[in-house]
Amino acid sequence: MNIWNLLRDNPFMILYAGLLIMSLIRYRKYFDTPLRVLPILLTYMLLTETFGLLIKVSPDFSLFMTDFHQNNNWFLYNIYGLLEFLVFFWIYSRYITAFRIRYFLNIGLLAVLLASLWNAWAYDFMTISQVYSYWASGTVTIALCLLYLLQEWTTISRKYLLFNPLIWMSIGLLIFTLIYIPIDYHRFLVVRDGIAYKAWTRPIHLTGIYIFYGCIFTGLLIMDEMKRPARK
Repeated sequence: MNIWNLLRDNPFMILYAGLLIMSLIRYRKYFDTPLRVLPILLTYMLLTETFGLLIKVSPDFSLFMTDFHQNNNWFLYNIYGLLEFLVFFWIYSRYITAFRIRYFLNIGLLAVLLASLWNAWAYDFMTISQVYSYWASGTVTIALCLLYLLQEWTTISRKYLLFNPLIWMSIGLLIFTLIYIPIDYHRFLVVRDGIAYKAWTRPIHLTGIYIFYGCIFTGLLIMDEMKRPARK
């Protein structure tokens, strides 16, 4: 296995590493806000992607003893998907203060919990995309992104929006979630029904990745000091 060939075929790994470095460089500007968990999430993401790629391309790495699931890495991504949702859910629950969303947060979290439990019961959490869980978490995430963007657009001076990293994160996360929902369903069908991967899957997925993490990188690069949320 050649590491340079691996990076050449998966250049988004360089973006992930650069993003983690940028989050550490800018850490002093947001260390006392809910965004302080960002480097932890990015580190976990980079480790997930690294092990996921190794499992996919190398027979020496596998989560399973049987050859049938030798290259299956869905367990890693299913865990990361839930962790990422919970992190952004917590961040938005602190920063969205212009709307009364407590009831929505409770119902949304309950819906994601129930969808996740049903999905894990109906389809193996270890070997297949938890697509219905992602539909639930994705719907809540989209709503929270829109609410935060609307809040900032209507309550903050326009000249400050550009330098708010959570604005950039919200735009990137919103676009990525809208892109990935149909891709995730297609991948679910590939594993469940054995259909072939469509040619459009990877390029569109990569486009979503570059938009999302490129937005986070840009937001961190040009950010002012992040304000503490009104809600503790």
